[in-house]
Order: sequence, then C-alpha cells, then structure tokens
Amino acid sequence: MINRLIYKGIPVSQEVKVVKSFENLLSKNKFDIIIEIGTLNGGLTLLLSDLFNGPVVSYDVKEIANEYRNKVADKSNITLYIEDVFESETIVDILTSEKKVLLLCDGGNKIKEVNMFAKYLKPGDVIMAHDYFEARNKFSAEKWTGCEITYDDIKMECIKNNIETKTDFEDVFWFSGTRH
Repeated sequence: MINRLIYKGIPVSQEVKVVKSFENLLSKNKFDIIIEIGTLNGGLTLLLSDLFNGPVVSYDVKEIANEYRNKVADKSNITLYIEDVFESETIVDILTSEKKVLLLCDGGNKIKEVNMFAKYLKPGDVIMAHDYFEARNKFSAEKWTGCEITYDDIKMECIKNNIETKTDFEDVFWFSGTRH
C-alpha cells in the first residue's frame, strides 16, 4: 500500500518514505542548489527547503494553490518561477554555472525535461525524475498508475551524457542518475 505524504499540511504526490531517501541523498552530497521542475502545491519544495541548507529553485507553469502559497513563499531559501521551463534561460544558466546541482524533473513532461537538460549537467550533478516506471515492477505490490517515464525514454541521453543510473530512489518511484 502506498502511504502518501502530507508535509506541514500540504498534500505531496510522494510516498512518506521519500523523506528518508532525500535526507540520505542530501547528507551524502554537497549540492550548492536544488532545481525542482513541477512545484504543484509546494509540499516537496517545502520539504526540500527544510532538509537542505541552500537555495531551492522551483518551476511550474501555474501558481501554487492559495491555501499553500504562503507556507512556501515565506521560506527565504525558496525561489519560485511561474514560467515554461522549456523557455527558461534561468534554468540553463544555473545548470551551466559552477554550482553542484540536484535537478528534480517532476513537471508535466518528465521525459522531455530529462532529455533536454541532461546535456547541461556537470560531473557530480544528479538528475532525477518522478513517476519512474521501473520502480513499479520492483517495489509496488499496489498498481502504480502514475508512471510517466521509463529508462528507455531517457537511455540515449543518459549514455550520451555519461549519466550513471542509481537504484537508491526506485522504491519511491524516482529515477536517479549522476553525471560522471
């Protein structure tokens, strides 16, 4: 059974155990910035902000729902962009900077997000994508209907950009890869 996360009163489209997964990832890596594509209600954004001692930049094509906006907007380390990420120069500027980046692809077109931005990653950067298909077969007894991306969808860009796949997030339905 999938146990859905509610973080500080905000429903999050994640399993509860994703908190521990992100705690582990952030304690083992010294990222300079987190980029999240797909803010939705801002629950994961807020969680990341609380777990991470640095800036969190989040993109979505629409505003956060009014009942959650202040909880997210009041955090000094969160910057929200309401714009089409595929048209944004800001995200490419961040990815090509000297900063070590954790890029989370959780917007409306995860395949395009990974395939478009993988080429900008530097060695040590990590790219992830939610609703990952391979995880369903390995970890979920319950039918997971939210699968939106498979390894086959991003394989060519991963190979071309020397992105090594990790399995440490598959049990919470995330693809994870590190640029080498």
